[in-house]
Amino acid sequence: MFAINNHAGIQAHGGGVYGDDDFEIVACQNCGCQYLYNSEVLDLYYDPQDLSKRYLNAEGYAVPPCRQCGSEDWNFEELSANDRAAVESGPWSWVLMS
Repeated sequence: MFAINNHAGIQAHGGGVYGDDDFEIVACQNCGCQYLYNSEVLDLYYDPQDLSKRYLNAEGYAVPPCRQCGSEDWNFEELSANDRAAVESGPWSWVLMS
């Protein structure tokens, strides 16, 4: 897992911080498009510039199509510490700064 501890930055960008958060960067299994995910409360953050666009990633709740490939039936996978370079060059790079 590629854990993110920049809670202040996430909150400053409009994200929800609840105290026992487990933020991580995840990627679409189809195309690799990156998202921010809080696995503690199942919030999937859709837009790196507007964290008010977040969706509950649970059965019975709709999540919009992938931002990049447009797939409506998509899932994501966790990125690991080995994927740091991809995160540093991706749209969520700002979450690495504290």
